[in-house]
Amino acid sequence: MSVVATPSEVALAKRFGIDAASIANARVVLNTIAALPWPEPERVSLLARLAHDAQADVGVVLSRLTLSAAPLRAFDELIPLYGIAGKRTLGLVKALAKVDVKTLSPDAERIRDAWVQVSALRAENLALREELDRLNTRLGQEPSAASTQLLGVGALASSVGSQVAAADDALRSRARGLQLGYVELTVHGRAAAVGNDLALDVGSSLKESAVGFRFARPDAASATGTAMTVPNVCGYTAGFARRKLQALGYSATVTRVAGGGDTVSEQSPSPGAVLTAGSAVRLIIR
Repeated sequence: MSVVATPSEVALAKRFGIDAASIANARVVLNTIAALPWPEPERVSLLARLAHDAQADVGVVLSRLTLSAAPLRAFDELIPLYGIAGKRTLGLVKALAKVDVKTLSPDAERIRDAWVQVSALRAENLALREELDRLNTRLGQEPSAASTQLLGVGALASSVGSQVAAADDALRSRARGLQLGYVELTVHGRAAAVGNDLALDVGSSLKESAVGFRFARPDAASATGTAMTVPNVCGYTAGFARRKLQALGYSATVTRVAGGGDTVSEQSPSPGAVLTAGSAVRLIIR
C-alpha cells in the first residue's frame, strides 16, 4: 500500500518543487524511526546519520528535536520547530524519502506498515468530510453552518470507537498480524448540546472545543501489573509529561540538571519500551 500525502504535504511539495509522495514517505519513515524500540540516543544517531549521508544540515541536536515531535500527522509540522524551518525540512525529506526500513530492523517494517495503514485511514476520513461539505453546499448550507454534523459525546465515542476497531481489524488481517495496543486522539469542533447532553459539531469550521478519547484493548489496560508500551513524552513540560504517564497507569520521577531547560529531554525507559503499569518512568530535564 502506498503512502497518502496530506493536503498540506501536497502544498509543501508544490512550494519545494518536489514529489508529494516523497514527503509522505519521509513522514512515515520518520514516524517509524521514532517508534523503534531502541534507546533514544540510538534513534537520534540513526536520524543524524541519514541526514548527514544526504548532506542535510541536521545534526544530533536537531535530530533529537525532530524525533520528539513525532509521530507527525503531516511532514510540514516540522517547519515551525525552532531551528528546522523550510530548508532543513526539505533536507530531511531528501534524507528519508527513499530509506528502506527493512534494512533498519525487523520491527521497522511492521511499524511502517502500521503507519501506512493509519495514513490511509486519515485520508479516507478527510475525503468523507469533504464530501459531506459538498453535500451541505448543495443543500444550501455552508460547510461551517451550525449543527451540520452534531453528535452527542456518547455517539461521538461510538463513532470514533468503530473507526478504531476497523483500523485494528485491518491491521490484524495483514500477514504480519499487527494490532493496536491503545489509541489516544482528540476530536475538534464547535461545542453544542443535544437535549441536556453535551455534544460537538464536528462539521463546523469553528474548532474552539475538543473532546479527547482513549481506547485500549482489555489486555492493554493500564491496571497495575499489565505491560504496556511507554509513550514518548520528550519535549513535553514536566507537568504535562507526568499527567500523560499517570493517565496510563505509570508513576513518574523528574530529575532536573542545573541550567537545564523547561521540557523533558530524556526518559528512561525509552519510548516504545514495554513496561508494567504501576512502574516508574524517569524524566530528565537538561
